[in-house]
Amino acid sequence: MEISPARLQFALKTVKPSEWEHFERLASSFLASEWPSLRTMANASGDGGRDSELFTSEEGPNIAIQYSVQEKWADKIKNTVRRLETAFPDTDNLVFVSNRQIGALADPIKGELRKKGMFLDVRDASWFIERCNLDENRQ
Repeated sequence: MEISPARLQFALKTVKPSEWEHFERLASSFLASEWPSLRTMANASGDGGRDSELFTSEEGPNIAIQYSVQEKWADKIKNTVRRLETAFPDTDNLVFVSNRQIGALADPIKGELRKKGMFLDVRDASWFIERCNLDENRQ
């Protein structure tokens, strides 16, 4: 059953912080189409700064995925990076998935992180809207 892009946009705008688990499930479904090896790591006792990672047979993941419904998304990214630097220092890619409209507002943070050797891929509300109904996972 397809979802209306307008309805998805409304849902993304109105998700409450207390509904973070629903957003994480939605985000994981969208990402699973692209990355079948996606593993959820979120845990109430701590996830080391990542909610999901891509499975790898090497020593550890270099791609961390953080889901967030926080209004202060820039702070969330910076806090996540600090936690990753401590817990998973080999992480060089952070995929930040948000229900917010971020777009080019993340460019300064991307530049800061690039200087440290980390790449930031922001998947915001427009990313979801542009991809809804592309496949069964995203319906």
